[in-house]
Amino acid sequence: MQGSAKVIPMGAAAARTRTQERRTGGAALAVAVAVTLLLSLTDACATVVLIGHGATEANPLMRMLLQTAPQCYFVVKLAGTAAGLLFFYRHRDRLLYGLLRGHQVVYLVLGGYAVLIGYELGALSPVGAIVPL
Repeated sequence: MQGSAKVIPMGAAAARTRTQERRTGGAALAVAVAVTLLLSLTDACATVVLIGHGATEANPLMRMLLQTAPQCYFVVKLAGTAAGLLFFYRHRDRLLYGLLRGHQVVYLVLGGYAVLIGYELGALSPVGAIVPL
């Protein structure tokens, strides 16, 4: 049979290939989750420093934790961020509320933290908390 093309069935094998293609962003997404957690920790530390210079925490729950149990503030902040990121990572391919997929939310949160850290660095600079290189 010269010239006959090999026929590939569009069954389970094709579905597995599509799933593998969708999941290839898993490593990059895991890095985005790790960076977001580091930015969350940076945000918590910067917040404590800024509060020492007269700023206030905007979130009432976190403000209460900072006043009563600062150690709990760090635990709650990081645990809450980690839980949310884990949820969106596990549902990275699922359309949530008909708006965004989980992986898109992870990247939005990462971008939000990057902007927040930039804002905090700008606020820390005038109070002398940042030493120029």
